[in-house]
Amino acid sequence: MSNDAAVTVSAQTDVLKSLIPNPKDFGGNREEFSEWWRSMTLFLKYNKVTDTDQKIIATIVRLKGQIPSYFAEVWTEKIASEITYTWDTFEEEIKTSFGKGNEKDIAEEKIESLKQGKKNTMDFLVEFTALMYKAKIDDQHAIFLLKRHTHSKKEQGFSDGSE
Repeated sequence: MSNDAAVTVSAQTDVLKSLIPNPKDFGGNREEFSEWWRSMTLFLKYNKVTDTDQKIIATIVRLKGQIPSYFAEVWTEKIASEITYTWDTFEEEIKTSFGKGNEKDIAEEKIESLKQGKKNTMDFLVEFTALMYKAKIDDQHAIFLLKRHTHSKKEQGFSDGSE
């Protein structure tokens, strides 16, 4: 590889690293967990951390404060022991321990009452899609809700001439 190509690759890597920064420590604030968890999972994915132990270790070293430290301590012991665990188990436990509550139920409740109102259509669709995935609703129910909660042409003052 030429020196110029190496510099280009290095510059591209630096740009991407600035987009996916090293996640800050998590101190236990449930209001900040969702955003922290998203940055943590993107960081692991971008850095191609795929081994379960490595993913868990990379996560628990960022848990600071009294309660998060207890959680980290438990998982440090699990890693050091012969206990069988998976990333999915860890992910479920950390979300249950530090999330705002049952995010699936909260998302179901929000999506059932979500209305477009005066929101821009794309803003509404972004919010609707995020809630749809969190609530884990099927496509058919999502379409029903989408029809129920968006403006019709008549409500918006448009007419297709068929009236």
